[in-house]
Amino acid sequence: MIAGASVAEFERLLGSGEVRVLVYNQQTITPLTVNIEKMAADRGMGIVGITEIITPPNLSFQDWMNAEVIKLQNALSAKASSN
Repeated sequence: MIAGASVAEFERLLGSGEVRVLVYNQQTITPLTVNIEKMAADRGMGIVGITEIITPPNLSFQDWMNAEVIKLQNALSAKASSN
């Protein structure tokens, strides 16, 4: 169970302008995660969905990890250029 204080702190950070990109697990979808993602989108933050398993399954581990890193780099770059 996630403590209410932790959720409140996370929401405070999202609203602070200090967070540039939200990285979330695409395989964990709950009302809480959906709400957090919506909050980030409403604030114009970069949003990067990642997975816990190699996707697509025919990729090597290195190619999968590289693709995840590139998604994060692109989101950070896009956010930086919009400031």
